[in-house]
Amino acid sequence: MVAASCRTFLCVDVTQSAPAYATLAGALAGFAGLAIILLLQRRGDRGHEAAGAGTGAVHGLENVLISFTTAFVASIVAAFLFSQLAREETPSSRVMVLGLLASLALTAAVLILFHGVVWMFRTWGLERAALVTARITGLVLPPLIFLYMAALGLDQLAFQEGHRPTGTWLGVLLLVLLAALVCVVVAVAKSPALRSRAGLLGTDRAVRAAAYLAVSIAAAAAIASGVVGELGLGVSLHREGVAALMVGLFAVLCLYAFLIQGAELAEEGREP
Repeated sequence: MVAASCRTFLCVDVTQSAPAYATLAGALAGFAGLAIILLLQRRGDRGHEAAGAGTGAVHGLENVLISFTTAFVASIVAAFLFSQLAREETPSSRVMVLGLLASLALTAAVLILFHGVVWMFRTWGLERAALVTARITGLVLPPLIFLYMAALGLDQLAFQEGHRPTGTWLGVLLLVLLAALVCVVVAVAKSPALRSRAGLLGTDRAVRAAAYLAVSIAAAAAIASGVVGELGLGVSLHREGVAALMVGLFAVLCLYAFLIQGAELAEEGREP
């Protein structure tokens, strides 16, 4: 049974948890920034060796730096959005929507950060580490992120509507999408045919496209948060809005399952 005073699906006050998420996003930004500095320092110390190592290693290092720089920017955006969310004084549907948007920016940062980690292991020739990291992030992160974001979406609807929407068409849709996502990530990790297709995404262009997509998601979340912040306390995504958002997230996470495996399967001598 849900307590009478609880109006949300998770019974969580997002304004109370926002400072912790802001700290987490700041820590991710610090990790990405430190990694960039160390990689550049290592590049400078071993410049002559890297110059003779071929274009594959150089392109691999560039891809790592692109992913980490993108994660740094997205993490800063997420930290700012959660910090702004912590300033909200009154629980409202607007607060729930702002929490959902801030979580989108944090999601983009986490995904692109692990993408860079796999590229880093692959570039340094740590094939087993790249394989294990790609399997873990490809199998675990997408379902967990989808489940978390779905819970946040249902949370803001429960606050707006005054009852849990789990038994509605939206709840059924989210369950179907979650089951389909689990099937996709398992198939990509285990199926030789799908893994060979995923290998096509182990290119420099795919890395740049992923970086642009992650930055676009973080920027869109920031812009949408600014717009929502100017609206009334009763603003809500409604069921159709949550459904559209989760369908889009489902597509992005499926693409990520291919992308992370592509980074692990990347070969030397890639085209820039």
